[in-house]
This record gives sequence, structure tokens and C-alpha cells, in this order.
Amino acid sequence: MQCPQKDAELISHTTQGENGLTVSYSTCPTCRGYWMDSFSANFIKINTTDATRAIAATATYYCPICAKPLKRTTGDNIPENVYIFDCPVHHGYFFPTGQLTAFKKAQQMKIEYHKLWHIPMPNVASILLGSFVLLLLSGGLAVTFRGLQQRQIIESQARQILTNHEVYTTAGRSAVLVTATTGVDATVTVHIPALNNLSAPMQTSDNRTHQLTIQNVPLGTYPYFFTIEVAGKKIQSDTFTFTNP
Repeated sequence: MQCPQKDAELISHTTQGENGLTVSYSTCPTCRGYWMDSFSANFIKINTTDATRAIAATATYYCPICAKPLKRTTGDNIPENVYIFDCPVHHGYFFPTGQLTAFKKAQQMKIEYHKLWHIPMPNVASILLGSFVLLLLSGGLAVTFRGLQQRQIIESQARQILTNHEVYTTAGRSAVLVTATTGVDATVTVHIPALNNLSAPMQTSDNRTHQLTIQNVPLGTYPYFFTIEVAGKKIQSDTFTFTNP
């Protein structure tokens, strides 16, 4: 295959990457660029202390497989000053000289920052190229990132299962009715910590529509959340609020 810069034939390599995974990639002996798929880009080991090099922003590169012009890849996972180009029909990614080092350095710095400050990642795509591969792996980079993402994944699952919820106050303001709807058969418990640390299972006739009437609720604003049990697994929802005016 010819280098995307069309200055030499690519040389193929196979090596052991992060977590002992086998990664394959190609390099150009002339421009020293890298061509690889997203899996290899995410888990290849390189020396991130190597110096990076600036490239021409207007350069044009071509896919070595289909010869289509490559487009620049952008997103939360790639700093503005890092240039990565990918094939429009997803044959692979091209890293001009120095850009793979820059990408891996940025990737590692973001992981270390979130680990240091215990700040969850906003989403999977904020760190990996072709981030679906994260779900297939364990150990190394995948374990590090999965730990940072665990809370968001759980909350996302709860949002998908908990399709609707409402809190209604009675005319006399002495009771509230909490309702919840789930997209699958589930057991739902409502938690209202400020109301005497209330934690009560909700009633249901079909395992998808759930309700609970709570008596003698003082006036005020109350945070609440649900725990949802599906097939023996418990998931906690986001925290919401209701007001008994």
C-alpha cells in the first residue's frame, strides 16, 4: 500500500500493545507517518516523551486502500493542535509524523487528570477513537477508563429503563403520589432521604407502572431517587426533586 502522502510504500508491523493486545499498523519510511485502524490507535504503545512535529493544515492525504481523500478527524478526544485523518468509508486513520505521539500523550494526560481529581469522563468518545471497542476489553487502559465511566453507565442504564416519573400532591397537601414507568419488567423502590430517610417499594400490577402514596408529608422541597431492580441487578436513577407547596 502506498502512504497517504504518496511518497513511499507503507511497511506493515505487528506488536504487543496495551493490556497485552496485539495491534497491527503500517509506517511510511519517508514521512514517518502511521496508518492504522482505531483499535490499534487506542491500544498501541509508543514513547510519549518523543517530540511532536507540526504539519501543514492544508495537506491532502489519500486512503491507501480506496484512494479517497482523507478527512480530518475532530472531537472531544482530539486536541485542536493534533491532526488525525480518517478514511470516509472507515478503512483506517492516518497520523502524519509526530501526530500519533501527540494523540497518545493527550489521551494519557486526560486519563491521569480524571483519575487524579476523581472526575468522571463526560462520555466514552472523549478519550478513544472508535470507542465501542472499550466494551469488549478488560484490563489496562480499558479498565482505567471503565472505572471512570462506571457511574455514567449506570445512570444511563437507569434513564433508559425509567421512562417516566411524576409526583402529585393531594388537594389537602397532606399526601403525595409518586409514580414511575419502566420500559421493562422491574421492581422499583423510591428513596426520599429528607423525609425521615424514607425508602419504600412501589406498588405495581404489571411490573411496568409503579406508584406509591405517602401520607403526612410536610410542606417543603424534597430530593428523591429510585432504585430499579431488573433481572436481579439494581440500578440507581438520577436524583430529582419535588415540592409540596
